[in-house]
Amino acid sequence: MWLEIDKLEDDFLQLERLNHQHSHEIAKVVSDQDAEQLWFTSIPTKAKAATYVEQALSAKDQICFVIRLKQTGELVGSTRFYDIKAEHKRAMIGYTWYLASARRTSVNTRCKLLLLKHLFDSHSAIAVELQTHFMNQVSRAAIERLGAKQDGILRNHQIMPDGSLRDTVCYSIIQSEWPAVRNQLQAKLLKYETLKSRVGVSMSQSDKLKTDSLKTSALKTEKSKVRRGAKRASYDKETIFEILDASLMCHVAQSINGQPFVVPTCHWRDGGYFYWHGLASARNVKNAVNQPVCINVTHLDGLVMARSAMHHSVNYRSVTLFGTPETITDPVEKERQLKLFLDKVSPSRWETLRPVNEQELKATGLVRIPINEASAKERAEPPVDDEEDYDWPVWAGVIPLVQSWGQVETDPRQNQKYSLPQTPDAF
Repeated sequence: MWLEIDKLEDDFLQLERLNHQHSHEIAKVVSDQDAEQLWFTSIPTKAKAATYVEQALSAKDQICFVIRLKQTGELVGSTRFYDIKAEHKRAMIGYTWYLASARRTSVNTRCKLLLLKHLFDSHSAIAVELQTHFMNQVSRAAIERLGAKQDGILRNHQIMPDGSLRDTVCYSIIQSEWPAVRNQLQAKLLKYETLKSRVGVSMSQSDKLKTDSLKTSALKTEKSKVRRGAKRASYDKETIFEILDASLMCHVAQSINGQPFVVPTCHWRDGGYFYWHGLASARNVKNAVNQPVCINVTHLDGLVMARSAMHHSVNYRSVTLFGTPETITDPVEKERQLKLFLDKVSPSRWETLRPVNEQELKATGLVRIPINEASAKERAEPPVDDEEDYDWPVWAGVIPLVQSWGQVETDPRQNQKYSLPQTPDAF
């Protein structure tokens, strides 16, 4: 079979071919609670581990792996190639699940890099496809962070074991995109290596530092500490950066002469700084300097419909930042930052526009705060009801919110046809 291989590995991770002997090991490590809460994934229950392995091994056009940490020998998940089409040099990656101990570590990045290198570098694949459940917001975000592009949504694509209908979100990475994706994944792993060398610990320990960032991150201060729902909090810079970069709008809160104000505005990030702009005389620019502000960015991902009114909720991603703004006055730096902002709004558009002039730069106020006091908070799960309510006769689940750009509306005063602007992938 095309792509046939028994083992893929790097210095820390090993993907070994699934076999019947893995049934007992999988049953030992999986959590029934995970299987229930992550019902939209392929993670098996303890009782169904043997069936899971049997079905995986009997499936055609699939190469299945278990994922193991080299240092400890711990089995932490599973993944596979499937729908392998040798004649078209393409395949799918999926059926991936991880134990809780491996989530939000380098494991997924390493795993995907090994699989993609095997496809593109070793076998000259022209494309790889990835699919996930429409409701699996965590998986969708992870796939998009790889650099995969969304191709579409297959509605009522599958009937799930519980009888519910699955809408499937389809992504792909094509051969021409692979070098950029590979560089991005390797850059992410370099961050882990830097952390490991800095603190002088093993890879599994440095991953644990990331998952335990709630206790150790310098971004956690008395102000930024999340007190309610602390288990949903993160103080990991990478997580915070991802949420900030995926949004265009923020709300800046400040107190002026004892009166609180909240002003919505557009934002962007450059390295470890958070920027926003406005009219130089605007309240959230002129009055923000040298006065502490609190800034929030929130993404609404879905409505959580529970079996009681009390337990209705929303799935979301949010970041709250604290800091004291400083003004950017140097015209060269202001122009550079405004270009970064416009590149976020519409990549490559800056170069097509009339050059900015001196008066426009003077009229535009630009401020920033360092991202050194912040917290992220996320929810991405089904309803959590009282145990006695799970048999209540009402539909329960998640109604995802999906945002997309609509049809462009050309300025009525434009009398010639031009190339349409690019829309960003981020938001």
